[in-house]
Amino acid sequence: MSDRAAAVALLRSHLARVAPVRAAPLVRLPVGNALLDGVIDGWPRPGLSEICGPAGSGRIDLLLPAMQALTLSEQRVAIVDPVGWLNPPGLRGVLLDQLVMVRPGATRAPWAAEQLLRCGVFPLVILLDPGPLARAGRRLQHAAEQGDAGLCVLSESLDPSLPAALRLELLAGGRLRVRKGAPRHAGRELRWRDGPAPPSPISSGPPALRPL
Repeated sequence: MSDRAAAVALLRSHLARVAPVRAAPLVRLPVGNALLDGVIDGWPRPGLSEICGPAGSGRIDLLLPAMQALTLSEQRVAIVDPVGWLNPPGLRGVLLDQLVMVRPGATRAPWAAEQLLRCGVFPLVILLDPGPLARAGRRLQHAAEQGDAGLCVLSESLDPSLPAALRLELLAGGRLRVRKGAPRHAGRELRWRDGPAPPSPISSGPPALRPL
């Protein structure tokens, strides 16, 4: 072993003793629903979650308590909205001064979400209807880990390519299926609210808009 390699090995050994590397604890973002909190124990951070369901099923409503808690505590939340469907003033109780909206278009949405996750400023990033992410899912996972952020992808159907630790599927009649890990798992079904979904915060801008 050369003198340089020996010095590096000695330095690494010393650092391992005086400043051992410890895995960062998993910090859960609040769900804000007593029933769901007992089932999923919060949104993972860092980590990926997926909420899927048809248009108008109220997917964004599941994230409102987390967005409210974060923004009211002066923490920033980012939303990547590829086609401009979301109307921020319709997000009940969310402090808009702490909300960052990015509308990069469909092809750039995964890249934009990756940069927001990686920068370390946003504890929660929401990606709306990006379509199948394929290999971009792994990059998003790594970016969330680097930036200590939680990513939640809202989609109309489950994306098996997304390495999500948590998957929530909205069903008819206020029911919800919760899956942890692989989408092939049967998961647990429960009722998370009664009655139809409240109006979702859609934009009043371009045509062909739909509720989230």
